[in-house]
Amino acid sequence: MKISVKWLGDYVALPPSVDELARKLTAAGLEIEGQESPAEGLRGVVVAQIKESVQHPNADKLSVTKIDAGGDALIQVVCGAKNYKVGDKVPLATVGTKLPNGMEIKQAALRGVDSSGMLCSSKELGLSEESSGLLILSPDLKPGTPIAQALGLDDVVLEVNVTPNRPDALSHLGVAREVGVVTGAALKLPQPKPVESGSPASEKVKVRVESPERCPRYAARVVENVTIKPSPQWMQERLKACGVRAINNVVDVTNYVNLEYGQPLHAFDLDKLSGQELVVRTAAKGEKLTTLDGKARTLDVDDLVICDKERPQALAGVMGGGDSEVTEKTTRLVLESANFAGAGVRRTAKRYALHTEASHRFERGADLDAVVPAIDRAAQLIAELSGGTVASGRVEVYPAEKPRRQVTLRFARVEKVLGVAVPEVEVRRILAALGFEQAHVFNAAVSYKFGDNWTVGSVLHFNTGRPESGEVSSVTQ
Repeated sequence: MKISVKWLGDYVALPPSVDELARKLTAAGLEIEGQESPAEGLRGVVVAQIKESVQHPNADKLSVTKIDAGGDALIQVVCGAKNYKVGDKVPLATVGTKLPNGMEIKQAALRGVDSSGMLCSSKELGLSEESSGLLILSPDLKPGTPIAQALGLDDVVLEVNVTPNRPDALSHLGVAREVGVVTGAALKLPQPKPVESGSPASEKVKVRVESPERCPRYAARVVENVTIKPSPQWMQERLKACGVRAINNVVDVTNYVNLEYGQPLHAFDLDKLSGQELVVRTAAKGEKLTTLDGKARTLDVDDLVICDKERPQALAGVMGGGDSEVTEKTTRLVLESANFAGAGVRRTAKRYALHTEASHRFERGADLDAVVPAIDRAAQLIAELSGGTVASGRVEVYPAEKPRRQVTLRFARVEKVLGVAVPEVEVRRILAALGFEQAHVFNAAVSYKFGDNWTVGSVLHFNTGRPESGEVSSVTQ
């Protein structure tokens, strides 16, 4: 799991150094296997403002520019791009810079005119696979600012070894919670509140769950009047840091929220859904689905699928289908946030050799309580980034709401199991930081409540035990 340190800092105060953060997380059971800095390949690239631009005297396709790069004098740079105007701010690779593609910038004479550096596109900076012309930067940036700082790339990415029993750590919020436990810092959770308008979502899409044992909870939201376009640079960079390719503002938001909450999401083009209905059921023998990777698949009767009125539209918890894919023509969306049983997802993913970000999380156990906040967060972000409007309310199917679990702890037992004494006040602090709430106190035991998929702690893992001889016992895992 790749974790952006800068992103992590949105949710919790971090230790003063990345090395200290890595040590604390490793000691807590989240082993940090490596660190990398996206800014490493951008040393020597700065924000520059084009002050003058004239035709090259010896080349029709080149221009000679004078650049303010924050120094005392203007720099002359020969440029072949045509998408800029005087006054624009663009990246300048100064002499001596080695770009991510291996190109080393040297003092040169191009067709008889001296050039001190190179004005860069996003592709030349390794920020995108394709680009057309120079990367035009925000006019608010100051010339001379390192480009990594200007674009929010002054970050460190941690490679976290998340063991299969720690699905809570497959998200930035999950790791932030662990940081709060080991440092005592308060956790700052997002408070998603999408602005709703218009008729209820329940009038625009219907949801039916025919396999509640495989899908215990399903929520949908409708967002209309969306404009599909690239997501903002800050979001693209956060996704890229975590190894996810940016696609468009809608798909990027679903991936962003997955990395934030650990709750996979999917967006359907509402106008491509027959009957404007979503049905969660197992596949019929011989049914077919073309998944987003372009492969036509003949489904197995064990596969859980998301269907419209006529046919399958997604492999539940694994991958969406091409027929209802969001494209540049999409204007109305149905957002899906659901909980799928891990065993079924694992069988389907293995059957088709599809290991995805979604299947990775569902196989290990996603949190039932993350379904609603994640879809609200996604709806809010999509509306903000696409100009869309969020229909009133959610369409939610939750047929058998699960009660909160209770676990029991005897303080005397803690020292016996660990071999070291942990002060009672510290035990209470750790459990509270992990999200436990005290329910009862009796004899020498304390009972705590937690959500359905309670997170394991950095110090103790607890489960409920069977009372013996009238005493309340605790069992460690």
